[in-house]
Amino acid sequence: MRHINEVRISGNVGKLDFKETTKTAVLNISMACNQSRKVNDEWITDTDWFNVVVFGDTAERLNDRLSIGDTILVSGKLKTNTYEVEGEKRKSFNIMAFTVDTLMAKGDKSNIQEQGEDDGNSPF
Repeated sequence: MRHINEVRISGNVGKLDFKETTKTAVLNISMACNQSRKVNDEWITDTDWFNVVVFGDTAERLNDRLSIGDTILVSGKLKTNTYEVEGEKRKSFNIMAFTVDTLMAKGDKSNIQEQGEDDGNSPF
C-alpha cells in the first residue's frame, strides 16, 4: 500500500525569514490559518500557526513578492523535526512546500470570494 503525505492549506503570511546559503536559498514562512465558529450567539475566531519551508529559485522569487498579511495557498508535505530543549525531546512539524500561490495581496479586496460560515456544529 502506498502512503500519502500531502498537505494543502491557505492562510495569511505572518512572518518571512529568508536565508541564502552556499547551497541554496531558504524561505521560512510563518502562516496563520483562521477558523470561525459560533458559540452560543457569539462568533469566535481560532488561529492555528504553521511553518512553511520553501527552497531554491522559488524561495528567491517568493521573498521578492510576498509581504506580511498576504493570503497564500500552500501545497506540500509534512516533515517532522526532533530536537532537545534542556534534556527534553520535542517535535515540530514543517510544511515542505511544493507550490505557494498568492491568493490575495494584503489590502487587495478585489479577489475576495464569498465563503460559507461554519454553523458551529463541526468538532474542529
